[in-house]
Amino acid sequence: MRRYQRHFGNGRFRLVGMIVLLTAASVLFHGAFSGAVAKQLRQSSQIPVIAAGQQGGQYSTEYFSVTYSYTRVADVFKISGTVQFSDMTQQNWNTVQSFYLGLVFADNQGNVLQEHGLSTPGFVNLTEQASVPFKNTISIPAGTAFMAFKATGQAIGDGPGNDPTPFWVDPIKGLNW
Repeated sequence: MRRYQRHFGNGRFRLVGMIVLLTAASVLFHGAFSGAVAKQLRQSSQIPVIAAGQQGGQYSTEYFSVTYSYTRVADVFKISGTVQFSDMTQQNWNTVQSFYLGLVFADNQGNVLQEHGLSTPGFVNLTEQASVPFKNTISIPAGTAFMAFKATGQAIGDGPGNDPTPFWVDPIKGLNW
């Protein structure tokens, strides 16, 4: 009996060890089977990504449009393009104080795999420049089938009393933006 106690400790330590082990197992089991839902792209935002080669296109919102082209070789994704602020944006505001353009990658079920920033100009004077170029090389995850653009920004007009106006485009389901 002493040899057993020497290897496994006394009863109190065994009890504490067993409680810790069962608690950890319960947490892992609950996490694995709790029905956690992955973030998903809205179907209307999904842009198919080709498996290899070169592709281009245009994505438009009421605030801006993105003209882009990309080349994909295995998991290397080279994208470049231009963000053009819309006539509505230019007529309502004269400055974009901040802007973030991101690219979200998803699998063939629309489950979000990864997000990357493409462009973050700090200040755009719309009376002088209504477009912003971007260029990026990204390592994308295996299983990527779709991409979607994501953006946030803040614009302001001329004159006194013009408060900054936020705007955004979020392709992920369930976000009430």
